[in-house]
Amino acid sequence: MEKISRGLKNYLDKELSQLLTQYEKRRLALAKEAEAGFDISFSLEEEVWERKIKFLKNLMKNKEIISFQKKGEEIVLGSYVTINFQGFKKSFILDGVGYKKDDIIIISSKSPIGSILLGKKRGETILFQGKTIKIETVSFAW
Repeated sequence: MEKISRGLKNYLDKELSQLLTQYEKRRLALAKEAEAGFDISFSLEEEVWERKIKFLKNLMKNKEIISFQKKGEEIVLGSYVTINFQGFKKSFILDGVGYKKDDIIIISSKSPIGSILLGKKRGETILFQGKTIKIETVSFAW
């Protein structure tokens, strides 16, 4: 079971709630337009809304929520990680959906390096594309 930070879970819950509210408002507005005699085709737009809703629900499905994390604990969804790659330090957030800062890199847990890092801990080393990478720090971004 994948682990997710409490902050990221709260953010995703809020996004889903807002999306459901917007979707329902749009449906009601279109129903009123249809009653007024306008020819309304909502099927394509509705499919887009439903896909977004399904994506967020699936993203949160079967996740263990981590409420508190000390530096050194394992990398989970929403972790802020610093690695040392051949003497260069790089920091990023693993699956930082919605995290908005220009200087922060977001890496998907489904990417080749993201899937390797998931579950690893500070101080561990991994082998990626024949190169050794050391995990320097792990904390929560949220």
